[in-house]
Amino acid sequence: MITDEIANAILDSKSNVFLTGAGISTESGVPDYRSSNNQFWGEYDSKDFYLSNFLTNSGSRMRCWRSCAVFYETMKNAQPNPAHLVLAELERRKLLRGIITQNVDGLHQKAGNSKKVVIELHGTAHTISCVDCGRKYDSEGIYTSISKWTSVPYCENCQGILKPDTVFPGEPIIPNVAKRVLQMATSCKLLIVIGSSLEVQPAAYLPLKAKESGAKLGIINLTPTPYDKYADYLIYRPAGKTLAEIVKKINDQVRPPTEERTGQYGP
Repeated sequence: MITDEIANAILDSKSNVFLTGAGISTESGVPDYRSSNNQFWGEYDSKDFYLSNFLTNSGSRMRCWRSCAVFYETMKNAQPNPAHLVLAELERRKLLRGIITQNVDGLHQKAGNSKKVVIELHGTAHTISCVDCGRKYDSEGIYTSISKWTSVPYCENCQGILKPDTVFPGEPIIPNVAKRVLQMATSCKLLIVIGSSLEVQPAAYLPLKAKESGAKLGIINLTPTPYDKYADYLIYRPAGKTLAEIVKKINDQVRPPTEERTGQYGP
């Protein structure tokens, strides 16, 4: 079975990197921005999320903040699902070198992965920054301090424009982050994509960079991606169920410490 092959590849490599997209978090109830049938993001105009509109158009800024507030309320209550928990276990067992995530929900860290192995390619929804002076704020404090969203928030320090620390359309990836993800992808021995459509750059080109550098490629997604033909291992299934099966096969070969055998990943 393909899950046996992936389990063996993870054990053989040990230099394993995982690229995660929205599909790993939808099982936790976090809305997927790119789904065609998305009922959450479909209510909002994507133009309001473009950086240029957010910074220059007060109407776009207000609408963007309102939608971000609704998303934050959904996201902050989300809990890690079996897929997140499996990746946390793999790190504890030194079978995971890094996670490159397109998600902004922080569920990898919530599941137990350390900050040092998680690279948030598109930023985080848990903090907010002033675009003028750079002062950072906790998202919870900002969202709860505004009554009925009659106005947008401004920086207490300089009255500058505040913006969630997520990467907006038209906003470049932080150079240091882009450099780190490229280094991680080109130096691993196995790259496994989980729940990503691989349609958004720069994440989309990382599988090819890994392959060009000699790594094997696995893709676990509900639907086909543009890079399936390059995959050594390809599965069209939910992330949680698939990773739970893979870690079970790993455990059948190399038993984890007793305290890690909790049965929390499902049957």
